[in-house]
Amino acid sequence: MNGLKSPVGLFYFFLIVFIFIVPVDSGFIIKLISSIYVFLLWVGYFIGSSLQCKRKLINYNVFISKPRSLFVVVFLISSQLVLSIYAGKYYTGLNFSNAFQNLFLGDSNYAIYQAYFDSESLGSFSINKLPAIFSVFYVKFIFIFMLYFFVVKKDGRYDFLVVLFSAFSIVVLAVFRGTNFEFFEILVALVCSFYIRSIFNSNYKFPFFKVFALASFLVFIYVIQIMFRYSFEYSISCNNAYCYDYESVFHQLLPVISSAFYKLSAYFYFAPDYMARWFIYYLDNNLFLTVFVPGNGVFYEYTGKWLCGEEFSCGPTWAPDFEVFTYFLGLPLVALLIIFLAFFQKYLKIAAGLNFIDFLGFYLIILQLYALPVGNFLFVSSANQLMLILFLTLFVFRYLSRKSKKIILRG
Repeated sequence: MNGLKSPVGLFYFFLIVFIFIVPVDSGFIIKLISSIYVFLLWVGYFIGSSLQCKRKLINYNVFISKPRSLFVVVFLISSQLVLSIYAGKYYTGLNFSNAFQNLFLGDSNYAIYQAYFDSESLGSFSINKLPAIFSVFYVKFIFIFMLYFFVVKKDGRYDFLVVLFSAFSIVVLAVFRGTNFEFFEILVALVCSFYIRSIFNSNYKFPFFKVFALASFLVFIYVIQIMFRYSFEYSISCNNAYCYDYESVFHQLLPVISSAFYKLSAYFYFAPDYMARWFIYYLDNNLFLTVFVPGNGVFYEYTGKWLCGEEFSCGPTWAPDFEVFTYFLGLPLVALLIIFLAFFQKYLKIAAGLNFIDFLGFYLIILQLYALPVGNFLFVSSANQLMLILFLTLFVFRYLSRKSKKIILRG
């Protein structure tokens, strides 16, 4: 393998650096505890990923193979686009042209999406939602499928164009709903595919510069989207506990980039900061031992981000999965879960370059490990839940099958 040791380690390192440079006026102690929180999660990941594993690999790609026909590729990508437009219209009531026009007119597609979502009661399950849910699932699944066969298994000069066109359908979904999480999913999936390719191809080095350039471009798109929303009259305001720090060194040196980082703070800074305040609150009030008990969320009525209403204002942000899992499982079991997830992603990594099912599982586990410190990436989306169900179904089916060829690999 050349270059990157671990996508999770890379992300956790980014979080720790981001915690200290983001211009949020939280104080050094809070930022220090926030970084320790992320570091401890990395320690759990390191322990799990350091465990030795031996596995039996079953060649399952006899059932899932790379599409060789141009017609099949065009059909898959075209159907992706059609279904992304259908799903976008279902969730927002907008048509394709209006969704893109709103970007330049300063109208918030996200506000339209939220209002339509509430007025049509789309938050509750109904049979009518199934076509839209499966459409989003199809769009995302085909993108992962294309990544595996046209990046991990890349053997053609123009394979990247297939991935680019496939990713466009996910971008369409993001534009319709005015959300940015889809861009992050694209980046994570690309990092996974580059990483697995670098493991199984000794002549390929993980493209750090390309990933950095893509991440920078996505941040630029995110900032421009916000500026369009406010007709380029956006000004930083503070109506919660996370205010802009005009005295920060980063603001003094690079005010434009500093402002862009502040806009990202709701995604990548809030949760570690919140968890720092969470630890302080539980220790100061002698409640820390309560979160060791499985089911403590039921016993003590803890819910994700509950401190936001009780102690300080947080704004529209996600509760970190670590907090939510702790209320359900208790701290000791969450620690074991982190170790297990790290071990399982290593188990899948061994064959992810040879087998699509393992690559799909590897991506989903990485997405969950990314979600632990900062948000709810895997279970927030019905499409991601369906991909997880599909992976587990195929994984178990493969395990129970005794007819396929087996190869012993060590990791």
